[in-house]
Amino acid sequence: MKQYKYHFEITDIVFNITKFGNIKPRFIFSGVGAEMFAYFADLPNLYALQTSGLMIGDVFTANHIEDFDIFYGVDRSPPILPTHCPCCGEELSIEYGRHTVIKCLNTMGCSAQNQ
Repeated sequence: MKQYKYHFEITDIVFNITKFGNIKPRFIFSGVGAEMFAYFADLPNLYALQTSGLMIGDVFTANHIEDFDIFYGVDRSPPILPTHCPCCGEELSIEYGRHTVIKCLNTMGCSAQNQ
């Protein structure tokens, strides 16, 4: 059985807000070579981003059975962590612990939390 390998490059890391006020990192990556599509993957929290070690410019390969090989890029750049909510503009709170979480505390005025 032939296994197909797909090559992706992380082009950006953006931060989205959930309805609970948590800021979640999202990898934006595009296919390298023949697979010229744009994809994204959400991470559960900041801790997952920090432990992955992935940065903008890294390249990885994946096959259809979820086997990954990571190649750290030459022009790597770390993500810029947000200091203000992308929705309401309020200053964010960082909760350290077992899983580091960035959170918007503006529960009443943040439109993302009031959906």
